[in-house]
Amino acid sequence: MLKPVLAVVLLSAASVSSVAYGDRALTPLESSVVSAKCASLASFGAPTPGLTFEARISVASCVASERLDKVPRMAPTLVTSALADAAEPAIAMIDDVIQTAGGDHPGVVIIAQTAKANIYAGLITRARAMIPSEFEVTGTKYAMLREAHEDLEAQLAPWVDREEAALSAVASTGRMHPELNRNPVIQTAIRDSNTALDATPLSATR
Repeated sequence: MLKPVLAVVLLSAASVSSVAYGDRALTPLESSVVSAKCASLASFGAPTPGLTFEARISVASCVASERLDKVPRMAPTLVTSALADAAEPAIAMIDDVIQTAGGDHPGVVIIAQTAKANIYAGLITRARAMIPSEFEVTGTKYAMLREAHEDLEAQLAPWVDREEAALSAVASTGRMHPELNRNPVIQTAIRDSNTALDATPLSATR
């Protein structure tokens, strides 16, 4: 399971598939990608920019969880491409929110970047879990599993970098907008991002 995204207030009513803000608009949801369950998270009564963006982030996180849960155990050489394909629509939705919200909604950007970091962290965890731990065996099998993990870590490096980039975006946006710390949800996201960035390198968390 992915880490839970920051708490988002959602109201129920007619689904909103595309909302425009000036010359920017969120891309409409695609029924071929978004299940009815996930699409229901984009529903509310009186849409405001903040609620609309946050609801779309919830949809993206739901889509990521559903699609990633369907990826079966497979050979390490295939797992990263399978997981990347599963997560791509959700990441695209989050990037769409970030681009559409722009500098007008820094709080939304923090929530979106946190969700993106969570998705990449989930990808890394799932990929690593595809290979048994080498520390539970000895001899030739240990050497084989150790090599498999080392090969996998090389494939995971881009995801580690993207997770770190998303966390850095949360931290930098928080520094530029200290007033956002009055919101406890945003405050937690900023604090957790700074803690993760200050801790052991993300690539060494296996």
